[in-house]
Amino acid sequence: MKRFPLILLALGLAAFTSCKDKPAAGQVESPSAAQPAVNAPAPSQDVVKPEYMTAAEGAARTTVEWFAEEYNYGTVKEGTVVEYQFKFKNTGANPLTLTSVKASCGCTTPSWSKEPIAPGKEGFINVSFNTKNREGVQSKTVTVTGNFDNEVNKVLRIDGVVEKG
Repeated sequence: MKRFPLILLALGLAAFTSCKDKPAAGQVESPSAAQPAVNAPAPSQDVVKPEYMTAAEGAARTTVEWFAEEYNYGTVKEGTVVEYQFKFKNTGANPLTLTSVKASCGCTTPSWSKEPIAPGKEGFINVSFNTKNREGVQSKTVTVTGNFDNEVNKVLRIDGVVEKG
């Protein structure tokens, strides 16, 4: 009886450690799933983009000059609402359209120029950050999507320190 558990352990260990890569007798080895066949088609790249991305990518591109891309508000007391206006100028030849402006969290609220900005004209993105219950070092971002020349997304940052109020 004492040898019965040892026999079971040995059989279990032998089954567990047997080579899984070698085919059993009489079976033909199949190609590994980790190594795709040489002429296999590429995996599907059907990624559905949000409408605001396709609108920005499909519009005529233009160049933009940002007067500031980051704003450090320093140190404020918890509960303060920090506000900043990011300004930019359309320096290109085509109208600039902002198709989306999204904050990194619900405590940050953006508002922006909704109409297309003509070449040579300026636009804005107002950012409001409510510091309530946000004690410590803070860094919030606003992702702006538009028909920018280099890329369709621009990330603006607002950061500082919030002290207990």
